[in-house]
Amino acid sequence: MNKRSGVLVFALAVPCTAAAAAAPAAATYAVSWPGGSHVRLHVTTQLPAGDGVLAMAQSWPGDAEPVASGGWPALVRNLSVRDGRGDACVAVAKGSDGWQLPSTCSGAVTLAYDVDYTILQRSHWPAHREAAFRDTDAVSIIGRSLFITRGATQPARVSFRVPHGWHVATPWRADGGTAFSVQTTDDLVDNLIAFSRRPLRRMFVNGFEVSVLSFGPWRSREAIVEDTLRAAIRRYTTSMPVPRPQPYLVVLHPQDDTGGESFRASFAMNASVTGGPKRPAEWQGRLAHEIFHYWNGSGTERYSAADVNAALAVVDGDDGRP
Repeated sequence: MNKRSGVLVFALAVPCTAAAAAAPAAATYAVSWPGGSHVRLHVTTQLPAGDGVLAMAQSWPGDAEPVASGGWPALVRNLSVRDGRGDACVAVAKGSDGWQLPSTCSGAVTLAYDVDYTILQRSHWPAHREAAFRDTDAVSIIGRSLFITRGATQPARVSFRVPHGWHVATPWRADGGTAFSVQTTDDLVDNLIAFSRRPLRRMFVNGFEVSVLSFGPWRSREAIVEDTLRAAIRRYTTSMPVPRPQPYLVVLHPQDDTGGESFRASFAMNASVTGGPKRPAEWQGRLAHEIFHYWNGSGTERYSAADVNAALAVVDGDDGRP
């Protein structure tokens, strides 16, 4: 993996008093994809008052142009910004650092923009685990590439509009239909999103609600994948139970090589499976490894070091087989 990574800052929850500041206002995002041969999404968002910077995540693939040299803003087209009165604000592009707003736009703003993945599609989807991928029946994208944010971390509500017959899967709490509630900006951008013609396989185990998007040869191996993930989650939650129901998304790519990328409540993976399911343990262990990053990765603030060390005793030498 070759990518530029920014510094993630996690806020620790502390008890609040009546005089404490109110919870941050939520952002809202409406994402629409009309379908067709290209992946070009339209986003409308209302962002609460904040500083003068519109930003996207500072972590991106280093081997997928134009993202490698320009960051995620290189995929954004037709950005428009309006203030609370509906007047246009001039957003000055700052390359990978996003856009600068004038001081007159310090209040809440409404954005409309497109995110166009066509150039990645023409290059046969480089960095498929960390950016985007599609075949005729499904699409996988990373939230880092899709959402423009503003200021400190905040909750968000995201709704999707996809073609008739398509389904949406995210690692966020469902809020009716194809709408979801997201706890923080980190959860918004550091997770995968899936669109699929068929309903994704889902399983429920020890607080996890896991959806699996399988591309290509993985579709014939979904039962083995499900058994492997179920066994791994049961073992990990023995020492590190989840405090509340946790939606989780797994995306299995068809590329015939080996690699994985884990995010806060999702992961993408591919492995050499074209020779048939003769040696599933070669990729079962990677499945168990990737989902372990829910506890030992970008979400480490959820658990103490003692919790993680206890689970490491389970992981060490375990190939994840049921």
